[in-house]
Amino acid sequence: MESQTEMRYRFVRGHGSDIFLGCLSLFFATVASYYFFANNDNELRARQLRDQNQILSEEKTNLKRQVEELQASAEDVKLMLEARNKAIQQQQADLESLTRRATNLSAAQNIINQRSELQRDIATRLRRAIRDFKDVDFITVVNRNNGWALRIENSVIYIPGELKLTPEAESILARLAEQMKPLLETHEIRLEAYTDSDPITGAMKKRFASNTELAAARAEVVARFLEEQAGIDADRIAVVARGERQPVLPNTSGENKAKNRRLEISLQSSPPGGSEATAADPSAEEKPAG
Repeated sequence: MESQTEMRYRFVRGHGSDIFLGCLSLFFATVASYYFFANNDNELRARQLRDQNQILSEEKTNLKRQVEELQASAEDVKLMLEARNKAIQQQQADLESLTRRATNLSAAQNIINQRSELQRDIATRLRRAIRDFKDVDFITVVNRNNGWALRIENSVIYIPGELKLTPEAESILARLAEQMKPLLETHEIRLEAYTDSDPITGAMKKRFASNTELAAARAEVVARFLEEQAGIDADRIAVVARGERQPVLPNTSGENKAKNRRLEISLQSSPPGGSEATAADPSAEEKPAG
């Protein structure tokens, strides 16, 4: 029979093996549980990471799209700003042009106003020169496109058949010179002589070959009086012989021819030291001064 000691030993050894095996099983169970839960946790984390990656990817796509939209908007804004800058520059250029035009128009208007004032002054001076003859129709102040002129028929100026001035003509010319002297620094007195269309006859035919030469001689008589008797500088007197050209009326009657035989005296702008190179067309529409 086994002794009590052996039985106790066997009991302890068997019981210890069970404990060991139980502990070992518990260990493996714990390890298995750890790895199971760890693996589940990893899968969960992996799933979360995949979800986060998907979210980030979508956000990246959205951000990329937003960036592209912003870039497109920025390009549109840039183009709009460039267009606006061009428009502003054009407006500035237009404004500068309008300012220059306004300045030029203002200057031109000032010149026109000055010329208008001067022409009114000239017309007034011409009327003063003939104030004693204002009720007759053989002396009149007419308005031509190139200014005012004093029109005098030859019957008043010259002694018939001679190249001599009448006393009335000398009186008128003296008054005219007195009125015009203040303006002669920048102007000249222009004498335009006209005839009718009839050929020259009598004693004058031997002296002059044409009506133009006769008109020039008659104008020179007036110019010489203004220079020698009225004290006008010869450089401020211009003589223009028109002859039978540019009649005021058709040469169809003696009365009309008398109107065409005339001297027109005007004041024309002239640069200092010389006369104008050309005269304005005196054949333009004319009307008597009011």
